[in-house]
Amino acid sequence: MKVLYVIMITLLLVGCGSSTEQLTATAVLAQAQTQTAVPIFTSTVLSTPTPLPTPSPTFTPTPELPVLLNTSIPQVNNLISPTNAKDLVEIARWGQGYPTNVVYSPDGQLIVVGTSSGIYFYDSQTLQLNKFIDTSKWSYPWYFEHMNVALSPDGKTLAAAVDDKDIKLWDVTSGKELRTFGGHTRTVAFSPDGKMLASRDDDKNIKLWDVASGTELRTLTNHASIYASTFAFSPNGKILAFVKDLTTIELLDVASGEQLYTLSGHKDSSISKVTFSPDGQLLASAGGDTTIEIWGVASGKLLQTLRGHTSGVLWVSFAPDGKTLASSGSWDKTVILWEVDSGEKIRSYIGHTFFVDTVAFSPDGKTLASTSSDGVKFWDMASGQELHKLTTCLRYDFDFSMDAKLLASVSCDNTVKLFDATNGNELRAFGEHETPVLHIAFSPDGKSLATGDNVGAVKLWDVATAKELPLTLKGHERPIIQVAFSPDGKSLASEDNYGSVIMWDLTTGSQLYKVSVGGAISFSPDGKTLVGGAVVGPVILWDAVSGKQLQRLTGHKDYVYMVRFSPDGKILASASEDKTVKFWDTTTGQELRTVSGHTDKVYDVAFSPDSKLLASVSEDRSIIIWDAASGEKLFTINGASVAHHLVFSADGKQLVILWGNGTIQFLGVYP
Repeated sequence: MKVLYVIMITLLLVGCGSSTEQLTATAVLAQAQTQTAVPIFTSTVLSTPTPLPTPSPTFTPTPELPVLLNTSIPQVNNLISPTNAKDLVEIARWGQGYPTNVVYSPDGQLIVVGTSSGIYFYDSQTLQLNKFIDTSKWSYPWYFEHMNVALSPDGKTLAAAVDDKDIKLWDVTSGKELRTFGGHTRTVAFSPDGKMLASRDDDKNIKLWDVASGTELRTLTNHASIYASTFAFSPNGKILAFVKDLTTIELLDVASGEQLYTLSGHKDSSISKVTFSPDGQLLASAGGDTTIEIWGVASGKLLQTLRGHTSGVLWVSFAPDGKTLASSGSWDKTVILWEVDSGEKIRSYIGHTFFVDTVAFSPDGKTLASTSSDGVKFWDMASGQELHKLTTCLRYDFDFSMDAKLLASVSCDNTVKLFDATNGNELRAFGEHETPVLHIAFSPDGKSLATGDNVGAVKLWDVATAKELPLTLKGHERPIIQVAFSPDGKSLASEDNYGSVIMWDLTTGSQLYKVSVGGAISFSPDGKTLVGGAVVGPVILWDAVSGKQLQRLTGHKDYVYMVRFSPDGKILASASEDKTVKFWDTTTGQELRTVSGHTDKVYDVAFSPDSKLLASVSEDRSIIIWDAASGEKLFTINGASVAHHLVFSADGKQLVILWGNGTIQFLGVYP
């Protein structure tokens, strides 16, 4: 079963590129796979920390600062210790997550972007962020599930699906939360008069709600496909169109619930989007069969089929004048503009590095916006030129330079970006890779950066110039899930997702040796020992120079994902699928203690610089901070997604977490 799991996730990594964002922590991938401060509004604003229970306090991260790069990290002077770990709070958060939805306000003054971390309101002229709704505490188990947002026709109310349980409404001007519709989410849409809201969830029902009171008006039972997150009101509000049984579209009379037509045309593929033309005479549908179909609403007949995408079509949208149509492709990564009357292709918009989720026209029809995991792009309708790009998404891995002045992170546009670690200013990018980079590491002197990508390439980059160094490290044929410099910087270990580790001589680029490992690897502080896990459970230690196996530490009941040395070299900590973390004496190999607290497999662990604290990451979406000497649980952080990676800052004053929603969070004892 374990082997089957590894094979399935590996195929996802190779075939799907960015579709593995929920795979969390380097160890899981190893085997399973200048803006100023702006106002923020949330349903609950915490001005002071909520009193925490003992002995194991918990909190759910709730940002009180803009979720932006270029946000300076407040000065924190307190070393995180066993005595104050319970006082940790968020001091900054960088990145804006995966954009999945973009809409213009009816007057064209606002652009609203829904992402995996929040809802962002931009001024459409200046593209300055002026409002933000934090959704990091909402639960979206997969990054590519849409943060579905809708604006009322008058632009005064925002609706969003929340946490797979509720729909929330906000006043756009004040940011005040108006009300919650309980028990039904996934997709939301306002009626043209703004008086009703439609929603759909996995129970296959569509509910109609009274916006003013929040009361349920009607339930249309067992209609919508559980696989399609789409339905649409006709412009006059009398007809509701939605996807039924994947390949058919049903049109209902809103007043009576009576079925008007069932439309069948897409061949053996799911329909991903339906939308009415502005005059209500046409209905367009996007399908996985690479086509867009245009239907007559009055007759229910298929009028024409548009062909031009080379992969499934995810979204389709009419321009305000109804004469043109824009569609987005999945793996062809394009947006195509069509002439509605003739069905002719006008032009393609090419520039995204991943599949395009949604497209939206500006109210004046001059600009087209498109979303992908690499950001929101704005295109000039007349020329097809890219005008602007919004949002930053950070994923998979990050690393600090040894002097803590630089931070490098994998970006969703397939580049590795280098930031000033004090203020988040982007300094440079290390080339666009053909496939996602899964792991990065700074050299000990901070002059080089190593990257490992999804096709087995290990590359070295000059940090000062962002140019690739002429050292060829070829030996892997599978995704690289870890790269690690030896403490003296003379050698580099790289590991692929089948557990094959190659030790490289960085002077010559030659292989020193090759060993098979289970979980992710790490060097001892003196560089003499290499440690990793194994599929059957042991923690294995090798001589880092020769590759000779030294010890096997047994005790875990299941797969060991990650093993880390404490900075003082006295302790090993191992994270396992058996939901525990074990501490080992590095001199004797004896197990010191086992700590339990997570309710699911543990992926990653990190020691504080003084070796007094250990933080652990679990599939249960929590991070636990332990007293390394006693094993006492000190603090629990609950996230909306699983963390990919975490480290303590070099000065021990911050805990830095890369979350699966595409953001990096900084925690400290502040003020």
